Amino acid sequence: MKVQINYQKLVLVTSLILLFILLTITNSNSLDSSNYLKSQVNDFLTIYRSIIVQSIPFILLGSAISALVAIFLNNNLLKYIPKNKFLSHVFVALIGMFMPVCECGNIPVAKRMIIKGMSVSQAFTFMLAAPIINPITILSTYEAFKTVYDNEILMPSLRVILGFLIATSIGITLSFQRNQLNMLTPEFYKEVCGTNPHDTKASLPRFLDIFKSEFLGVFLSLNIGSMIASILQVFLSKNILLNVGIGILISLIGLIIYYFIAFILKKGKLGYYFWFIIFIISILVSIFLPQSIIFKIEASTLLSILVMITISFIISVCSSVDAFIAIGYLNYPIGSILAFLIFGPMIDIKLLTILRKSFKFEILLFISLLVTFMSIVAGLLVNFFFS
Repeated sequence: MKVQINYQKLVLVTSLILLFILLTITNSNSLDSSNYLKSQVNDFLTIYRSIIVQSIPFILLGSAISALVAIFLNNNLLKYIPKNKFLSHVFVALIGMFMPVCECGNIPVAKRMIIKGMSVSQAFTFMLAAPIINPITILSTYEAFKTVYDNEILMPSLRVILGFLIATSIGITLSFQRNQLNMLTPEFYKEVCGTNPHDTKASLPRFLDIFKSEFLGVFLSLNIGSMIASILQVFLSKNILLNVGIGILISLIGLIIYYFIAFILKKGKLGYYFWFIIFIISILVSIFLPQSIIFKIEASTLLSILVMITISFIISVCSSVDAFIAIGYLNYPIGSILAFLIFGPMIDIKLLTILRKSFKFEILLFISLLVTFMSIVAGLLVNFFFS
């Protein structure tokens, strides 16, 4: 235990030093923008800094709320959650309206709720819904789009309603997993099962211990996810994003075929070779598909939705400010922009790196596919009715 604490402290100190250096470098003129390589490095540092700076306040708030939940939320309070499978997930999703925290800050809160006895499916419902239906996100979406469309509440209303429906639908789907704890990683499983509900430690020391543990765990993963997102943003041009969008479409079709064949053959898995074939085909099509064809289908509703989903996954920006980025893509249909605003707060690079420590890869992949599919359907429906 002592080694782990020292390691966490080392990570924290190193990250803070790195952040300080980045703040200093990106605010200086030491990088000559005329040099392409230095300009790319400067862009990387700027994007990395912006993601970290946006996320830290919410992580601090989320860690504090998590500690308060651990201390003051009695296990018996969970009895107020409706017993009905549908109503319980609706109830948990609505809790997000009272949590002005972005997606990163909601993770420690949801984990603490699982430790307190909430089901994993209910916790995921909360994590998926809260970043979209909380008051800060609603207000920022309204401010960004109030002059864009004829109806100033169109975009925030669609975002809240469809985001809420997607979150509750996925939560209810996960609730059919009988053993909810099977979705947890061994590390988090031990934490859940080893928690002592009768901890008598004084409130302040316990609050500080939980706060530190939650913050350090999320902050480390946030750094890794932010670096990956920054690298992809800097080195992926719009043309590449279009190719990636097509590659994702092919991958989704391949995964559907994969699970269909597995179901027909009554096998849980077909082997990694099948995944490898899907991956290779997607890459080959993405690389060798002529640009002339890509530009012709760029205006396609489906492809534009996939492109916007890809962008939201890569840029990993907080839900409290993503609406102001979305207005930069007004040349895309309204459904594509909405898919961006729904998908990003639920699934992105930094979120998956954080969640991977507590939840199994298979469940994160399953949820990612569901969110992708439902975001695409939501975008297509909105384009059909409002374009």
